[in-house]
Amino acid sequence: MHIYKMLCLNRFREYKRLINNMLLPVLSLAFIAGFIGYQMIVLFSPVLLRVKNFNIRAWYGLISILAIYSGYCCFIKIKPVITVKPASIFFLSESRLNRLVHIKFMGEFLKHFILAFFLAVCINGIKFDRMFCLTIISVFGLLNAGCLLRWKVYHRGKRIWQDAGVWSLLCFPAMLLNICPYVAILTAGVWFWTAWYDLFVLKLNIVKYEDEMQFAEKVLVAQNYNNTVLLTQYAKEKKVRYLSKREKVSKLLLRAPLVWKARISIYRLSKDFIIAGIVLFAFGLSIYKIPFFWSMPFLAQKEIRYFLLIGSIFVVFQLTLQSMVRQLDSILEKAQDGLFIPVPQKQIIKQFAAIPVMIIGGESLVLAFIMQSNIFHLLVGCVLSMLITILVFWLDVKYKGLLSKVHFVLSVAIFIITLVISG
Repeated sequence: MHIYKMLCLNRFREYKRLINNMLLPVLSLAFIAGFIGYQMIVLFSPVLLRVKNFNIRAWYGLISILAIYSGYCCFIKIKPVITVKPASIFFLSESRLNRLVHIKFMGEFLKHFILAFFLAVCINGIKFDRMFCLTIISVFGLLNAGCLLRWKVYHRGKRIWQDAGVWSLLCFPAMLLNICPYVAILTAGVWFWTAWYDLFVLKLNIVKYEDEMQFAEKVLVAQNYNNTVLLTQYAKEKKVRYLSKREKVSKLLLRAPLVWKARISIYRLSKDFIIAGIVLFAFGLSIYKIPFFWSMPFLAQKEIRYFLLIGSIFVVFQLTLQSMVRQLDSILEKAQDGLFIPVPQKQIIKQFAAIPVMIIGGESLVLAFIMQSNIFHLLVGCVLSMLITILVFWLDVKYKGLLSKVHFVLSVAIFIITLVISG
């Protein structure tokens, strides 16, 4: 018990030093979080009080979001759920380390239960009946069992079919909760199995886990002392650490090497412009939806608010597309300087545009869902945005000079797509 007490004290000292060194940013974030939290309570508390019955549409949306997030964490970007100090891994025996991990999982259980309770209130209202309890069981099982599955995948490596089967047993039965409420028992059973396996059967991959924790410790120390030079270096190192490692070259890489080049280039891409576009869209959507902004004189008219929203969507498309094209330009400039690319121009367009087309199409789909567009506008907007992306890449490779001349026409086309997506 003395060891755990010392670990808690050490963690407390670290956070205290971090707050002392970054007091102004922490206070700013706390102020912004408090303001946003207050506005959310003011906006959503009347809505929650009006919820009397199980909201089917909200339930399907919630389960879809949780399933996508869980699948992303378990199969795409796999990171350790529990963090432990490297010194603890080195000095503690395996049994004590497992006990420490179990204690930390108790905190995860509590956090997921509180979140499940809040989401159940949003779906079912403040009505503590059988359906409310089953909703909590389903949401908690999906949240916590997904967390446990992620821990299992991290230490055992990818066993695709087995882990995908467990994930499907978590996600798909939850969709049937309004039809057969007792499917929550299946979710609870999967949660019991994953909890028992992770806490009593799973053997930790100590070598991999210790390396990960040492890197996290270096980042935390640099944050504690506000060393921006080291933080920039670690940010670049982090991108390399999380690139997928393959022993065998895939058939897709052999047939379409530029697809992988585009993937790596986009992964290394500075996300500043895309993040700026997303922030502008969130701001435009907030102005359009939240009555708080309507009291301002220049935002009193609905047409002005709608124009700002359309403009923010247009900016998201433009910034995303331009950042993708910039990666292709770097390849073409190297080819002009003497780099030999043993691929025909047609294949360059196809391979390098594949991932940007999927990103732009997915972006159109998400924006259309947020704007609550109908199916026709959604499909037309996605198809047109992908066609515009292909056209831009084709012009960039074939007719670079013409692309700058027709830039205004393409911008008008993107603006029309924005109008279609907005419904």
